[in-house]
Amino acid sequence: MDRIIKKLLIDKGMAITDLARKTGYSRTHLSAVIHGRIDSPKARRAIAAALEVEFEAFWNACTSPETSQSDGAAS
Repeated sequence: MDRIIKKLLIDKGMAITDLARKTGYSRTHLSAVIHGRIDSPKARRAIAAALEVEFEAFWNACTSPETSQSDGAAS
């Protein structure tokens, strides 16, 4: 999930600080949501809105098994 969000941030010329400003959440909270340490549907919706992507398709893509395993990291 974090790779997709990082790519979107780069494509939009944004940093996590910009995302925090747009969503009203701290960088720490956003990082925890993005990395799956906190489950916050409200924050996920805010992230999708700030990145101007459709919520359902975006989060489904972020949580699909293919996306989760694409980085080659061991779990």
